[in-house]
Amino acid sequence: MAHYEQGRHECKIRSHYFGESKVKKTPFLAFLFTPLVGEYEREVQCYLTPKTVDRTIAILRDMGWHGSRFSELEHVSFNGKLVELNCKHEHVNGNDYDKWEFPMPKAEIEAVNDSGGAKKLDALFGSELKKTATKAETVPAEVDEGGDDIPF
Repeated sequence: MAHYEQGRHECKIRSHYFGESKVKKTPFLAFLFTPLVGEYEREVQCYLTPKTVDRTIAILRDMGWHGSRFSELEHVSFNGKLVELNCKHEHVNGNDYDKWEFPMPKAEIEAVNDSGGAKKLDALFGSELKKTATKAETVPAEVDEGGDDIPF
């Protein structure tokens, strides 16, 4: 049964352990935690596969761990560490359950003013824009003609 609202929650880590999924035997690193707005302990799993290991390492780095071997985590405590986690509701067998995950890292995007890129987009999607475009109204700019309140 889902106990928490969907969305981002600040949570306090209680402990962590290594395990593997029952069916595929995929290894994971699990964190037991309690959302600050609640009382029920929950678990979030970070799977360790060639496609997900970079994300799991990034999560560990964000939590302040700088080790070079997963076996070092056996001697590390994250107890009391505050993290943000996303809660979603998953519908299984007629019931809703809390499903927790670490938020995706914010991608650092460098703004590039590339008119060539905009022209390519016009070529691809310009006809769609034209279907809903309206002619912009021209509004004259207000001109400050000065006045008697200018001190010079």
